[in-house]
Order: sequence, then structure tokens, then C-alpha cells
Amino acid sequence: MLSRLRINNFIIIDELEIDFNSGFNVITGETGAGKSLIIGAIEIILGKKVSKSYIKKGCEFSIIQAVFDLENSSLASMYGLDENGSGELIITREIKENGKSIAKINSNIVTIAELKEVSDKLVTIFAQDDKLKFLVQSEQLKIYDAYLFGSDKSKLNELSSLYDEITETRKKLISLDFDLEKYHREIGFIEFQINEIDDANLSEKDEKIDEKIDYYNNIKDIMLAHSEIYNIFDGEDYSTFSALTRVENRLSYLSSFDEKYEKIAETFNDMYYGLKDISAELSNIADRIEVDEREVYELEKRQDELNTLKQKYGATVDAIFKYRENLDEEYKILQKRGSELDNLKEKEKLLVEKYYKLADEISNIRHSKKDEFSKKITNSLKDLNFNEAIFMLDINTSDEIAKTGKDKINFMVKLNSGLDFETLKKSVSGGELSRIMLAIWEVISNKYNSNLLIFDEVDSGVGGMTANKLAEKLYKVSRNHQLISITHLLQIAIFADQHYFIEKLDDGKSVNVKIKLLDEEETIDEIQRLIGRDKSESLKNEAISMKNEAGIKKQTLI
Repeated sequence: MLSRLRINNFIIIDELEIDFNSGFNVITGETGAGKSLIIGAIEIILGKKVSKSYIKKGCEFSIIQAVFDLENSSLASMYGLDENGSGELIITREIKENGKSIAKINSNIVTIAELKEVSDKLVTIFAQDDKLKFLVQSEQLKIYDAYLFGSDKSKLNELSSLYDEITETRKKLISLDFDLEKYHREIGFIEFQINEIDDANLSEKDEKIDEKIDYYNNIKDIMLAHSEIYNIFDGEDYSTFSALTRVENRLSYLSSFDEKYEKIAETFNDMYYGLKDISAELSNIADRIEVDEREVYELEKRQDELNTLKQKYGATVDAIFKYRENLDEEYKILQKRGSELDNLKEKEKLLVEKYYKLADEISNIRHSKKDEFSKKITNSLKDLNFNEAIFMLDINTSDEIAKTGKDKINFMVKLNSGLDFETLKKSVSGGELSRIMLAIWEVISNKYNSNLLIFDEVDSGVGGMTANKLAEKLYKVSRNHQLISITHLLQIAIFADQHYFIEKLDDGKSVNVKIKLLDEEETIDEIQRLIGRDKSESLKNEAISMKNEAGIKKQTLI
């Protein structure tokens, strides 16, 4: 249960501390006294988004702290509380000037998600503002699921997570922009190119083919060049070697007269015999020149193959090699995309199978309990003076994948026996909707595992005998849960186990909010205020009588 709530520097509150007890806690006060601030502070403890506007003007921070007594509670072990310790779970939110906050559970900093996971099991709030939600199909489904599953939302959360995964997987499939036919064309073309290049068995020798073919194409000119060189060196009409021999003889003759000719003669002889060597080498090359027509054919055939490849893949063999390397990279990328596609499709298939299995399970539970739920609401409506009203839960099931499953529901009602069933939106007024909402809350409240249930002015638009019935229903709920009710109704206030009064103090310089637990005499005074007449002895006696009668009635409701 919530044993203590501390609020500091929150909106108009300087400092406020409330000690709550088990059972039925009622908070009353004038309109505008600050009752909504108490709920707002508790919502922040539960993980509500905050802003710097929550900090009281002139202050640097705001702190809200709730102390929950989990002693003798099955929840204690969930949070690792020492069985021999105090059994207290303390949640703190500190709001900073920058609008950010720090959340702590028992002095340990936690994320807001972690805070919500814990607080969802501790507190459930029913608010008057929720009334319009009862007209919305998606909200009606949440209400019905609360009846079915209470605080154990594991199946619903798992289904929601599966939906998110399916949605994300399908987004990824779309983001691939994957045209399967185009993919097969592209990868097939790359495979063709790779095979065409690989089948050519390219090597560095292929770089020389053009030179070889050019050589064979010019063989006649080459032979003619050899012949011309031979004739120049040692032809019949003219012989360079004969002339050089004469020069050699003349130099030898001159050397006999002067030594300086000897060196010239030696240099000349080196040149002469060098030319003889060149002539001999050229003669040997000429003797070996022959044309292999088969080789020429093969070379030209190979040249045609290479030219075809060069036109497609690059001007040189080296360029073709580089193109081939790029093909490998493209092929790997396409294969990866194909593999990713296959993996995503397989993942989607498995997720959808898992989704439908769980969705079917949840849908079966929803269908199996709809008559029970409808009957309980109908009975609760009779207690609220809808004597002829019949409530019916209508479920439509499809194979559409949705976050909440396969089912869409409608709360249907006929308020009189001669009428047809209609949706709440079509068939009820605002006051009637309030009573129907209360009937539904009564039915679903016991389905929550939360230690604390908070009813925030749910009695709006209710009066008379209906208000009496509502008070009794709330009191009955408080036998199994700690219950806090913020109310304007006298009928609810007199059923309180603990009655708190909240007031706003304004001295002209500053505004503050105070709350106190009323003693017996103060409780009677507040009941007189709620009755709404000028104080008198008879009014006081009336208030005492009402409180006593409520006490007697409470004994019959235990």
C-alpha cells in the first residue's frame, strides 16, 4: 500500500506530506483546492512525462516521493526487499530546472521504463476524464483486456512486441526496394560476365599477342630489311666489309711510321669486328625466320577473343582483370542482398506464425469470457438503477495483423427492454455513461493486482440512490485493495475509513496547499460542509447520524 506521499516545490505546493492507511481513504475539499495536484504528483511517481513547468515558481527543483509498504506482500520478493527489513519500496522523482528528471527506486537510479514496469504493479488510477475513452473501440478493448488479464499484461505485451517486429521487418523488406525478377537478371548477367572472362583464361602473355601478330603481318618487310643490311655489309655490287678491310690495311701501314696510328687502328678494329658480329647475328636471325600459318591462325583467333572482351570490359588485359575483380564485389553485394531478403522473409514468416498462434490464444480467451463479462456489467448496472438495462460485449474477429490482436470489440447496451442493442456512443447520455463507467470499473477493479486503486472524481454527475450504491461499491473494493477516492459526494465521504481534507491557502503573497487527516470531530464538520447547509446543532446531529448509519452499513459489506 501507499503509506506516505511527500511533495516539495510542485506547482503551487511548497511542502506537503500525507500518511495514508489501508482500506478506504477519501479526500475532499473545495473546488480548486488542489485535489488534482495530488493525482498529478502520483502520476509523476508512476512515470508520467515531466517538464520544468511543474517546478514551483522561484524554486530550482521539485521532488515527489512515494513510500509503499510491501511488508506481507507477494510483491516484496519481486523487488528484492529484505524479509527482515522494513519492507518499504521508495520511489522518488526529482524534476530539474532543465525539465529533465531523475527517477530512483530505493536510492537506485532507474529509467522511466523501469519505473513504469514497477509502478504498474503498485497503482491503478481511474479518472473521470476516462469517461470519453469508454466510447472508443480501442479503449474498450483495453478495458476488457484489463478484466481478462488484470495486471498481468505479459501475453498482450508479447503480442504487441510481435506486431512491432513484424512491422519493422516489413519496413526493412520495403527499404530493400527489392525487385526479385530484376535481382535474378542482375545476378545472372554478372555470372555470365564472370564466366566469359574466366573461360578466356587470360594471362600476361595475352598482352604480347598484338605485337606478335604485328610481327607476322610485317614479315616480308622484315626479311627485306635483313637483305638490305646484308647487301650493305657484304653485297656483290658493293661491300662495306671490303671497304673497311682496305681501311684496316691502310691504318696498319700508317702504324709502321708512327705509334699514334696504332691506337686508331685498334679502335677501328674493335668497330670492324663489332660490325662483323652484328652481321653474323642478323644472319642467324634471318636463317631462323619462318612463318607458322597454324600459329598465326591461333594468334589471330585469340586476338579476336581478346578484342571482344576489351570492347566489353576494358581496353587492356589489365583493365579486364580489374573489371573482373569489381564483378566479384558486385556479386557479393547482390548475394548479400539476396541472403538478407531470404533471411527477412523467413523471419517474417516465423514472426507471423508466432503472432497468429498467440493472437488465436488471446482471441479464444476473449470470446470465452465475453458472456461472463456482459452478465457482470448488467448486474452492476442494476445496482445503479438501470433496472432493465442489458450490457453486451460484441467481438468481431479477422485475420488482420494488429497491435492488439485479431479482435475488435464494441460495448453494446439496451437501456430498456423494448430497445435494440446500440453502441454506447449512440445510446447513452453523459450521466448514463458515468454510471455505466462506474459499473465497468466495479467489475474490473478486482482484476488488478495493484495494491492501490485511485478513483479520481469518478462520481461526477452521480447523485441520489446511485451515489449511495457507488459508495457501497467503492467500500467493498477497498476491502481487497487500498483505495483512495477524491470526491465531492457526501455519500462517498461518510464511508471513509480515513478522511482527508485538502485546502488552498492564499495570503496575498503566496499560494500553498495543505492536507490533513481529519479526526472524528473534524470529519463531522466536513460532512456538514458537504451537506451544504449552514452549520447548526441539528445539522451536526444529522452528520453524526449519517456517519453512524454508514458505519453500520459497512459492517454488512465486509
